[in-house]
Amino acid sequence: MTVRDWKQISTIAFERGEVLLEEPNYDLSKIDKIPNATVVNVGGPSISLPPTEFSPKAVRRFLWEHRKTRGVSRSRSVLRINRLEDSVELCLAALTHKDAAVRLEA
Repeated sequence: MTVRDWKQISTIAFERGEVLLEEPNYDLSKIDKIPNATVVNVGGPSISLPPTEFSPKAVRRFLWEHRKTRGVSRSRSVLRINRLEDSVELCLAALTHKDAAVRLEA
């Protein structure tokens, strides 16, 4: 099992809005360049915070609390951050093949 640098992951997620947990330096905005790859929501743990409480530390706390769940521990896990007008949502997603995504969404 890979040891993850939760501080690095939370900082990158805070800055970019999403991060591949296994490879935090990978730029997920380039996902379109990977044939048949996509990121889908998996319905795992999520949290909604007021914007005033949103920080890299809050991201790190969320990840640490859920570190043993499948949504965080799988190698293709992605943390997505949705900044809304009155809240910030943290949710887990997964990098997967487009065909699998179609089956998951059906």
